[in-house]
Amino acid sequence: MIEKVSFCSKNLVRFSGIVQESIEKVQDPKMDTKIHKCLRNCRSCSKRPFILINDLNYIHGLDNQDLLKKINAEIGR
Repeated sequence: MIEKVSFCSKNLVRFSGIVQESIEKVQDPKMDTKIHKCLRNCRSCSKRPFILINDLNYIHGLDNQDLLKKINAEIGR
């Protein structure tokens, strides 16, 4: 179960801003979303969208749509 979703502010600017908006529109009230200055995943951050789930697992996508599909699969939608 996803309780916390973390975004890197630099990745939001480059890639995943649309992903953040999509998650916030449909998020479970129990799910906490936060934007951090840096998530220390720089190698991936510069190349593709990603999020950090529950402070444990990075989920990467080839693009925003791919990342959203992976997030929805993780949520169970």
